[in-house]
This record gives sequence, C-alpha cells and structure tokens, in this order.
Amino acid sequence: PREEKSEWGYLGSNGPAYWYKLNETYATCKGIKQQTPIDLKDEDFTHPTKIALDVTKKTDLILLNTGHNYQVQRFEGTIDNPALYKDVTLKVDGETYYLLQYHFHMPSEHHIEGRDLLMEGHWVFKTSSNQDAKLAVLGVFFDLGECEEPGLMPIIEIINK
Repeated sequence: PREEKSEWGYLGSNGPAYWYKLNETYATCKGIKQQTPIDLKDEDFTHPTKIALDVTKKTDLILLNTGHNYQVQRFEGTIDNPALYKDVTLKVDGETYYLLQYHFHMPSEHHIEGRDLLMEGHWVFKTSSNQDAKLAVLGVFFDLGECEEPGLMPIIEIINK
C-alpha cells in the first residue's frame, strides 16, 4: 500500500460544491447541481448496454489510499496520471477501452433506492493515452458478507486494516 492524497474529496471545503475552485481542470463542475453521490433507482437498470470485458494477463499492482478511495493501478504512473494497462480491455458499442485504474469506496459512493452498500468498485477505462480520449467506468456494488472472490480478498484485508 502507498498513500497519495488527492486535492478533492466529498466533504467540507474540498467537497463537490467547491471542486471547480480547487483546480482549473475541474472548472466544468461549477454550477452543476447533480454531483456524486447519485441515487440510482430500479428503473435506471432497465436498458443495459452490451459490454465485453477481457482480462488476459496477471500483473503486479499497487494499492493507493487517496484519502477518498482505495485505488489500484500499475506501478508506472502517478495517482493523477495512471499508466494504461493494455491487457485488460472493455468493449462498449464496438469501441475498445483499456484499463487505467480501479478503486473502491467503503461505504459505497452511490446509493440504490436511497441505500448505500458496504463497498463499491469502479473500473476506469480509457480509449487511449491522448488528451481527448474517452472514458468508460464499470461500477460494481459489493456486499462484503457475501464476497467469495479470492482476487479481491488481499485488497479487502488491506482496506480493513
């Protein structure tokens, strides 16, 4: 595990209402009324997008405590500029995205019908390293009482510490 703190958060003077003031990169957040967390409703899940996830290679990764989540990424790169991982792809509507990083929120960042869950994972993918590349995020809610995925257990154990 490695700690790197991010300048933004969810509470106080670096929370969603102030993101636009923290860095010029976040200027588009000014005046936005719907920020995180998003309360998902049952009807939001009626039109799924067809996706294909392909994981072809294991690799050593690092776990970063960013102050607002636990981020997993390749050793190369930084918290703000993670290195693309070309061996894990997500295809959405025929376009290929490459894994950039994934991170976990405990408790969940978003809610379902007003209820938060114990943990939420976001796998962040990008079409390329270019500045104008597109992002896709695959979100998964977890109930840790039912977690039987051995690949997640080392991450969960470190987070719990």
